Amino acid sequence: MRHARRLTALLATVAAIATTVAIVQVAPFGGGPSALAAASLGAGGEYHPVTPARVFDSRSGAAPATAPGGGEVTVPIVGLGGLPTDAGRVLAVAVSITVVQPTASGYLSVRGAGEPDRGGSVVNFIAGRDVPNSAIVRPGAGGALTLRLVTPAGPGTAHVLVDVFGWFSTSSHDVRGARLVPVEPFRAADTRQGRGPVTAGTSLAVTIRGAGSVPASAEVVGAVVNITGVNTGAGNRSTYLSALPTAPGAPPATSNLNLTAGEVKPVLAVVPVGPDGSIHIYNAAGATDVLVDVTGYLLAGVSASTRAGRVVPLSSPVRLIDTRSPAWGDAPLSASGRRDFSFGGFVADVALGGEPIGAQSAVLGNLTATGLRGDPTSGGASSYLSAYPSPVGVDRPPQVSSVNITAGLDVPNLALLRYGGPPEDPHRVRFFNAFGQLDHLFDASAVVLAD
Repeated sequence: MRHARRLTALLATVAAIATTVAIVQVAPFGGGPSALAAASLGAGGEYHPVTPARVFDSRSGAAPATAPGGGEVTVPIVGLGGLPTDAGRVLAVAVSITVVQPTASGYLSVRGAGEPDRGGSVVNFIAGRDVPNSAIVRPGAGGALTLRLVTPAGPGTAHVLVDVFGWFSTSSHDVRGARLVPVEPFRAADTRQGRGPVTAGTSLAVTIRGAGSVPASAEVVGAVVNITGVNTGAGNRSTYLSALPTAPGAPPATSNLNLTAGEVKPVLAVVPVGPDGSIHIYNAAGATDVLVDVTGYLLAGVSASTRAGRVVPLSSPVRLIDTRSPAWGDAPLSASGRRDFSFGGFVADVALGGEPIGAQSAVLGNLTATGLRGDPTSGGASSYLSAYPSPVGVDRPPQVSSVNITAGLDVPNLALLRYGGPPEDPHRVRFFNAFGQLDHLFDASAVVLAD
């Protein structure tokens, strides 16, 4: 097949440009959805928030079984949680998926029902620990998702929760939504810097409109933020964080991030901006420090004639990066190491209705940090991985994190990767590792269009 041949050729392209930076041409992938291939794009690829709602909770029945080869469960989603009942209007859904009470270690993948499994993972978990992550995925047959649970070492069970937070419309939808504007990541809040942790039953207000590169406009209706919970204070308790447009008067029914005592963990969230121009992070128990990094915002009122900011999901997630693989030189990132990956081949190969989809500004997908270990310059007990547009000239990594990792764990997180780089290769993303050595994986699930 054409894509298989190009895949082999591109994976072999590795060229060093500095002692700590390499350029790797990532794998292309064709076969994007045809839902936007209408004469008028209208609301196609635009975002519509809903009141967060739990649409699936396996704790109300038997726990889904896992197995070395994988156990699957089908989750209806179109028509639930505020989504339209007409599947023809729903291009993709924004969901939070949590694995609860796993009896064995493994991973969970998600795809549209009826779509082939192309590999990749959304949640990596170990026995006994609840783990959440976010995903943007295109529903499949019957407006449903297929969740696949795999425990490589042997059979086990795990419960799964699915919360819906919003959806992207097709061109057949008659109500305009908001466009996604990726930005250079910046830190909007860090309670460790003077404010102090968020205590039980209270919320942190984080200004979005007018912060960093976000315009101070009422047309900014949502934010794409990476929320990191630092639950390491003395005597801390297990808790959860919920990201909301306003401070809740009672504990919310949904969560974005579950934290055990002593844990540092991130999650990407798409959050409506409230009337005060802020989002609010609620903490359920204990006292938890909260970091909020902005990676994009949602803008209403954009002309229907433009492509910029429309989000189009792939038919199912596909793995583009795996630094453990010989194709990438089996080359983990060292302490303070930087590496560029060029997504140029991928951008050129994403198809819409059989034709190249064209210009893109960013890619959405699951970024996983794994295999953290020490090296001669760092103990490597914990680290963080940052992803940002490849700069032109001097590199000063932004003070943000995409994934926080502890040795012995595989940590996934949804990531919005904005492209950068020189004119001859403008589709680069730079990855930076703080301490130790670690590998990283990236499974693409959607692209953000550009004019």
